[in-house]
Amino acid sequence: MLLAVVQQRNSGLPSGKITLPRRSSTVHAKRCLAYFPHDGLILADGTNLGLERMANASEGVSYAQLAWTHNWYLSPENYQAALAMIISAHHELPFARHWGAGTSSSSDGQFFRSGRSRSGAADVNAKYGAEPGVKIYSHLSDHFASFGSRIMSATAGEAPYVLDGLVLGAGNLPLHEHYTDTGGATDHVFALCHLLGFRFAPRLRDIGDRKLGSIAAPST
Repeated sequence: MLLAVVQQRNSGLPSGKITLPRRSSTVHAKRCLAYFPHDGLILADGTNLGLERMANASEGVSYAQLAWTHNWYLSPENYQAALAMIISAHHELPFARHWGAGTSSSSDGQFFRSGRSRSGAADVNAKYGAEPGVKIYSHLSDHFASFGSRIMSATAGEAPYVLDGLVLGAGNLPLHEHYTDTGGATDHVFALCHLLGFRFAPRLRDIGDRKLGSIAAPST
């Protein structure tokens, strides 16, 4: 996969070349997109560059080729399947065991300012200021492998997305324990994690003010 970083914001992207890491040369990397258009499509999706500007910044590949390949081969399901293969291979690396046993995970949301106010695309959450934006809710294993990310409204609760990542994104990972902050903890998540075989261990704010119940008989 051809990896690249576009440092400019969308509003200030150049009309010609884009900056690629020095793998061999910028020209060589741009020509590689003609033979491996999937790389250009993943780069365009990952940087929000778009197919038209990616075609303009590439040699030997047209917008029509990128659009056709994108429509036939790239989908949320294919991205999820590819990510699952990468995460599975990552967890099999012996060095990854230095970080943990691979059986626990955590999740949290992060706010990103959008820079523009469009209906359905960004919301204002007073907790993060007056600028509109969105939140990305991500799941991370104790091997530091990010196995799931979801875009959500800046004003939506995080708890429903906890189970989405564990059920839909964990795949074949041998996870037994999951951590969140207070925003990801509700009675429903506690109960459903128990039914699904996960030990839910959130970090609760003001725990002294909460009334807790035990699913199993409390230990002494």
